[in-house]
Amino acid sequence: MVQATLETARLRLRPRTMADLGANVAMDLDPAVHRYIYPDGAPDPAAQRAKIRTQIAEGWPGTGGIWVVEWRHAAGFLGWCGLFPLEDSGLIEIGYRFVAAAWGQGVATESARAVLDHGFDVLGFDPIVAVAHPENKASHGVLGKIGMVAEGTAFHYGQELCFYRLARGGGRAKRGRSYTLRDGRPDDGAAILRVHRRAILALARADYTEQETHSWAAKLVPEGYGKAMSEGGEIFEVALDEAGRVIAFCSRREDEVVALFVDPDWARQGLGSVLLCRAEAAIAAAGHRRARIGASRTGQEFYESHGYRLVERRGWQSRGGLVLEMLAMGKALGSPRRGG
Repeated sequence: MVQATLETARLRLRPRTMADLGANVAMDLDPAVHRYIYPDGAPDPAAQRAKIRTQIAEGWPGTGGIWVVEWRHAAGFLGWCGLFPLEDSGLIEIGYRFVAAAWGQGVATESARAVLDHGFDVLGFDPIVAVAHPENKASHGVLGKIGMVAEGTAFHYGQELCFYRLARGGGRAKRGRSYTLRDGRPDDGAAILRVHRRAILALARADYTEQETHSWAAKLVPEGYGKAMSEGGEIFEVALDEAGRVIAFCSRREDEVVALFVDPDWARQGLGSVLLCRAEAAIAAAGHRRARIGASRTGQEFYESHGYRLVERRGWQSRGGLVLEMLAMGKALGSPRRGG
């Protein structure tokens, strides 16, 4: 099949040619671009040039395609977006790479949407997957905007990466619900509290009595989160919607994921998986080989799907006074995702 040229409102996506070789290699050698791509440092310039030349000459990939992205009315290499096999997994991956000058203009999101739709609707791929470095916030944002759903971690390209998947018709209807990630601050206390209480009250009733649920959510105060940061050694990360409202948070301390809660309105969209993946990466970067968490019965299935295993069941004295069953769970960092 001849590779099609795609167009969006602002962009033209065309097959990559030898004329793009120099610009492609220059982009790959930019430290800002390859920061999260090559774990062992910048590639050798000559070897990278030879690799890209061979890919173009041989029409790689044989399944999918690489599209060079340009402005519709002004030719010039902005980067590429493509569909190609995810190593030897048998899955098709969507990936993209852009010159630094094109960042922050919605180019990655707009081109990735076009390529994703082409992959589903014309090429017939199902599902389409993606991987992103845990620290690459921009890439996580793009994947969320195009409807990809985070499912945990998987080892690819020599690194433990966050893994995303989308089935045909799955999440494309949810496009436009974007979020950003940043470090939590003490003045986020009231917003974190809102998410914390809403998540407990909405989800815990499936596994705990009404009385137990309210005991769990009792006596939460905004100041408690700031105190956990300043005195308890907890490091918070929060997710914000487009209006800047906190919609999820995760806190960690040493080798422990202390808390992970997502606003019910944003549940089952992969946001919890992204936050957990990033927390695990930070724990591993600090030198720990295992991560642990005290999970509720409600969260057991979620954590098991991300590689955690039950260590013991134990009682936890809730703030409301009742003793609730909690699950001590652990995971060897770098262990494979279930089904990965």
